[in-house]
Amino acid sequence: MRKITFISVVVSLLLSGCVNPPKPLNLPNGYVLPPMPDSTENNETIGGIDSNDNGVRDDVEIWIYTEHENKDMHQVMMQHARQIQRAFLNVKSKKDVHIAFDEMDKSIQCEIDMFGSHTRLYEKVLSKIKNTKARVGKDLEISRLAGGEVFSSPKYKGSPCEK
Repeated sequence: MRKITFISVVVSLLLSGCVNPPKPLNLPNGYVLPPMPDSTENNETIGGIDSNDNGVRDDVEIWIYTEHENKDMHQVMMQHARQIQRAFLNVKSKKDVHIAFDEMDKSIQCEIDMFGSHTRLYEKVLSKIKNTKARVGKDLEISRLAGGEVFSSPKYKGSPCEK
């Protein structure tokens, strides 16, 4: 009888975990963060999990909003994260590298416009994103594709910052 009760409790707990998925986190400014993804599932692919389809992995988005209080930092870091994510998912040739580097330059120019200098937020976000061997490998692949290329900063009409 005890064995059956124990099994019933375990099955009940497992099923309740399936019925009640993690809830999104509401921030004081009204921004709703996605729930923290399962790390194993999130790290199975280079793209990870982006449940709200905003171009940023959920774990990175949560880190940006919970570790940094400044609204301008959120905007800049989210732009950096989207740019890096697009590069990781789309760069397969030298032509793609040029597109990605133009976006990277635009993202860093946004940071300079917001804070008056390059504050190394891009590097912080990149470091957070490269949390698996496959993601580090993708960053190295992009660097190899860019090897020997000369990149110039494009001129922007309007603000380089995304809305």
